[in-house]
Amino acid sequence: MTEIPKSENQYIEFKSERVSAKILAEEIVAFANAEGGEIWLGVEDDRQVTGVSRTYEEDVMNICRVGVIPPLRPIYQDLEIDGVKVARISIAKGVDRPYYTSRNCYFIRVGSTKRVASREELMRL
Repeated sequence: MTEIPKSENQYIEFKSERVSAKILAEEIVAFANAEGGEIWLGVEDDRQVTGVSRTYEEDVMNICRVGVIPPLRPIYQDLEIDGVKVARISIAKGVDRPYYTSRNCYFIRVGSTKRVASREELMRL
């Protein structure tokens, strides 16, 4: 049985089903520019499982194809936790770093948060 991670950290991010495509693209870019990680869709920041009303696989793949540059291929899984449907999006450490959003923003993952990458951080990537 699949369990929700205990908390957000460098490799785990929880997002509500209501998350915007823009924010999702930023999180994906931040993970790809770091060591990779997982976004749990349908799980709130306080770990409450609110679930998803449908599959978001096509939406996520489109975000990774159009909203992330260069494009990425995450692993998308629909899961069930205590009878509630959630989604896990796994992003590998990017091989074509640095990645950026279609709005020309570079993000990195720092601890359990993302932030805009500095010039020096971009140069290291």
